[in-house]
Amino acid sequence: MTERENRPPVDHLTLLEESLRRDHAKRVSSIEVPCVFLLGSPRTGSTLLYQFLINHFAFHYPTNLFNDNFCDTPVAGACLEGGMAGQASVPYESRYGKTEGPWGPSEASCFFKRWFGGEHPSETCSKEPLPDMENLMVETFAALHSLSGNPLLFKNAWNCYRVKALARLFPASSFVWIRRDVAQAARSDLEARARRGGYEIWNSATPSNYMEIRERPYWEQVVEQQYEYGRRIETDFASSCPERSVQVWYEDLCGQPEQVLQTLDDFFLGQGMEVVRREPDFAFAPSLRKRNLESDEEGRRILEYLNSMTDDRLSSFRRVDENASVDNS
Repeated sequence: MTERENRPPVDHLTLLEESLRRDHAKRVSSIEVPCVFLLGSPRTGSTLLYQFLINHFAFHYPTNLFNDNFCDTPVAGACLEGGMAGQASVPYESRYGKTEGPWGPSEASCFFKRWFGGEHPSETCSKEPLPDMENLMVETFAALHSLSGNPLLFKNAWNCYRVKALARLFPASSFVWIRRDVAQAARSDLEARARRGGYEIWNSATPSNYMEIRERPYWEQVVEQQYEYGRRIETDFASSCPERSVQVWYEDLCGQPEQVLQTLDDFFLGQGMEVVRREPDFAFAPSLRKRNLESDEEGRRILEYLNSMTDDRLSSFRRVDENASVDNS
């Protein structure tokens, strides 16, 4: 065997990644990387708002192509994407938070797992970057911002338990929290669980007490899951980024999209974030159809549980919209 044949294989993509990351990261101060983290518990409309933001503002966001192929070499992947002909806007299509096609916006699960891991419970085991990954993460985000010059936009449910870390690592970041009436969101989450194999199967990130919650009946589980997400977000917003966060209700996004758009535009302007408004290629005309929970066995169980509570801890999680059409199916 010759000396050349005896050499270990060269990972050219990794070498390219390191070169591109260092070159682009040094062009941007890490403390000035503008990021928007879109937060929301399961089945609250976060994917719809994600698409809405992408279509109305010039953000740099992770695509399915990016997440599926370039988790370990994200800067090289972003460079490749920039040289390919992607579409300017994204259609308002998704299924349980997932979009189709290489250019569809991704939750970037693989991308964030690289930095934070993916152990359960998420609230305690995946809330801070893994050892020795913090600097690399910040450098990578800086490089990604440098590539396009646009603020970064991410939607990932696990980030609901990472607000403190993200606010600390990215001082120029902002947070958008989408909410939905807890009864409607909980009932929708049961559908997502059923799609995964059954009502008892947990969906998405986990709070610190999720093993205790799993001892409850499944209709109580989905309500308590919504509560735990909201509790964590509210607490961390108050302690880490009270001036850098805004709330949007799914009911308003569907019923008053222009008002929501103006609220977000004003919010970004107030944050000093230079994000360009865009004219979307796809019309936004969602129909807010809330399920008639009284006519549905699982819905009635959820309502009965909510009505049985003797405290008001979930009162701020309810949202009744009298103008919404009712789905009796």
